[in-house]
Amino acid sequence: MDDRDVEALLARYRPAHPDPELESRLSFRLKAEATESSGRTWPWAVAAAALLAITIGLHAASREGAVEQPASVDAAATLSLELGGDDVGRRAAEFILAAQPPPPPQDQSLGVPGLDTR
Repeated sequence: MDDRDVEALLARYRPAHPDPELESRLSFRLKAEATESSGRTWPWAVAAAALLAITIGLHAASREGAVEQPASVDAAATLSLELGGDDVGRRAAEFILAAQPPPPPQDQSLGVPGLDTR
């Protein structure tokens, strides 16, 4: 048995080539579906725009109602741990933080001039 015999045996199992008319039938069907579905595209665009508007509105509403934890609680705990973590360290941390000036208020705008979210 040589290479020609093996090729002859394998030729029986090779896939058949597609029908020559298949490409024309597929392209015709795809073109027909594309023209039919073009009239149904705008509802999806409207739904996506509405979803985007709702998401932005809910995000803005949730930011306004959020209550932030005072940073002094976290800073006092961190500083007291650095000062030993005992009662003396806690009192020293509270004294140090009380002597510092309050931080400036944070900017609540979205970075757009003239637009304020407060």
